[in-house]
Amino acid sequence: MMFLNLSAFADFWTDDTKIVISHAGGSIEGKKYLSSLEAVQSSIKKGFKFIELDLLETSDGDLVAAHDWKTFHKITGYPAQNNAISSKEVKGRKIFKNQTVLTSSEIKEIFMQNPELFLVTDKIRNINIIKEKFSTFLDRVIVEFKFPKECKRGIDEGLSKCAFLFKFLPIDDNVDEKYTAVITIPLRKLDEYKERLLKQSSVKVLVYTVNDDTVAREILNLPFVKGIYTDTLPPNFMDNKNENF
Repeated sequence: MMFLNLSAFADFWTDDTKIVISHAGGSIEGKKYLSSLEAVQSSIKKGFKFIELDLLETSDGDLVAAHDWKTFHKITGYPAQNNAISSKEVKGRKIFKNQTVLTSSEIKEIFMQNPELFLVTDKIRNINIIKEKFSTFLDRVIVEFKFPKECKRGIDEGLSKCAFLFKFLPIDDNVDEKYTAVITIPLRKLDEYKERLLKQSSVKVLVYTVNDDTVAREILNLPFVKGIYTDTLPPNFMDNKNENF
């Protein structure tokens, strides 16, 4: 399998800077996986430059920040079911009774007000709706796909940054250095893939989800790791603690 030619943003992945991504908008009030306005605002105040939000399509063609419809209905006080609802219905709800649901308009406003902020997004497969809703900051959107071919299609259709699932890590150890693959991998699978990843200098890895600072330090010092997703660690937890970082 060939690596994707992602030269359009090669410097982003190949420089030595490590990134810390606020998972699902970040934790607030002791709760995780909120993807709420308040959680994102809290993460920004903490200094995060990368915010991850899963995105779902509403029944009328908008986007809402949520992991899946069943979970969204449950945390907004409705019976858990898998059906999509309209953006009007979405905006009429609260997460755990007191937190604000994010649709595309709120997400766009946040990222336009914070020009150094990157959106990392998963679940959504509709490239056109991402381009439509986030055209004003599309160069700061990193889309996670399942398959490498989806990632390539996204780049071909106007995205500048993408990643794909660890299961589809290319196995060619002698790939041309101008090609760069970016994969996402769960923490529990990292040891299993470590030997292969150490041999593939053109692969960069984003590891999810890491909430222990000792483990996070070890991971971020691996040469192939570009960054981690975290619910609870601050973005600057490595500062002045490790000379190798």
